[in-house]
Amino acid sequence: MIKSLHIKNFKGWSDTTPIRLAPITLFFGANSSGKSSLAQFLLMLKMTAESNDRQTVFQTGSPRQEDPIDLGSFRDLLHGRSGKGTLSCDFTWTADAPVQAGELGNFENLRFQCKAHLADEQSIRPSLQEFSYELIGKERKFTIGMKSDGGSWKHVAHNVQLTRAGGRQWPIGEPIKFYDFSTEFPKRYKDAGFVQELPYAMENLFKRLCYLGPLRVKALREYAWNGESPKEVGYDGGRFLQALLASRGRNLNLGSGKHKKQTLELIAEELKKLGVIQSFNVEPVAKGSRLHTVTVKVSGSSQSVALPDVGCGISQVLPVLTQLFVAPKNSILIFEQPELHLHPGAQANLADVMIDAIRSKEDGSARNLQLLLESHSEHFLRRLQTRIADGTLKRDEVACYFIQDSGTGGSKLEELTMNDFGYITNWPPQFFGDLMQEAMDQQKAMIERKKKAAQKEP
Repeated sequence: MIKSLHIKNFKGWSDTTPIRLAPITLFFGANSSGKSSLAQFLLMLKMTAESNDRQTVFQTGSPRQEDPIDLGSFRDLLHGRSGKGTLSCDFTWTADAPVQAGELGNFENLRFQCKAHLADEQSIRPSLQEFSYELIGKERKFTIGMKSDGGSWKHVAHNVQLTRAGGRQWPIGEPIKFYDFSTEFPKRYKDAGFVQELPYAMENLFKRLCYLGPLRVKALREYAWNGESPKEVGYDGGRFLQALLASRGRNLNLGSGKHKKQTLELIAEELKKLGVIQSFNVEPVAKGSRLHTVTVKVSGSSQSVALPDVGCGISQVLPVLTQLFVAPKNSILIFEQPELHLHPGAQANLADVMIDAIRSKEDGSARNLQLLLESHSEHFLRRLQTRIADGTLKRDEVACYFIQDSGTGGSKLEELTMNDFGYITNWPPQFFGDLMQEAMDQQKAMIERKKKAAQKEP
């Protein structure tokens, strides 16, 4: 789970300030206020960690369909597009397996920092300036990393002593990507072998990050499944059925003392909880066929119909629910506008479904999901407030932020402070519009119109 995030000089953000991330974190704000940029930054790190290109500091994506984002060149993503300044990030996370640092101990809480810039006005590719890991334990913490020093690289170490190996002292070489030590580094120091575990922990973190965008594929009458086992539904939800069918052998329960259910059955129940269907079924078109149909029975109907024959809200929310319940343990799930095309009541109910997801267990242990959500739904937020008020959620399990474009200073972020009863004590003006003012304007318009009508009467 990512516990905090701090970014400087990225797209609309000159400085995000430190952002606390919770099991459920919500970002609200106007269009083009900078909400999506936060997800894009994490996706950039994910693409870099998964890339076979070891020399490029950051993979910024491309127009290719397999890439979730296209940030252009590094110059394009720097704040103000001036090509000047330093892009920096600072984030902390809890590793799903402790990093073993020999005699120094085992550490599951990690902090990472890095800085990169363009070396000159002609450069397109960024140059890494420095990076470091802080390993945080109960009794000690220390920092280790690499830093550029006038064309060469040197090690960075705080609260830990590295012993040089014997023999000729070759340069330690350049880092790999934005986070990995050079291959020479652990050879240069006798007690630095553990540093090879740190980039692995980083890659494992972003391997567990899944993203579902707001533009999802349209419903099909038939879906092909060749037996593959994807752990995510894809950036556009196009692999939701393959992920769902591959998870049929898994059994989940929604908290202690609740019965286990197969994934398909559980998702069908969650769809019903949303209030959009009565039943949901997946079947092969013929015995042994790789083609499958998805049929649903909507409220008030006695017949099951194919997905294309019902409102798009069902087909648009299916990838959301599938991702919530097929994701492996310790996954970080990013959703942009998960409530898209749902009516207000279903938007509120979706909040309860997401609470079910973070409470769910598999094989007797918590799945430990983290949800990062960009939303425009007041109904979704109100339901979360209600669940804090009734004790279903703890206050610190939710982090809620309002983002706005401040103009020349770029995007600004404010955390909405909730008390133990879900009440927001610093509600921003015009957050979801002004319903009271709308009602007053409506009443005033009605009075004026009746007055004019009365004046025209003989």
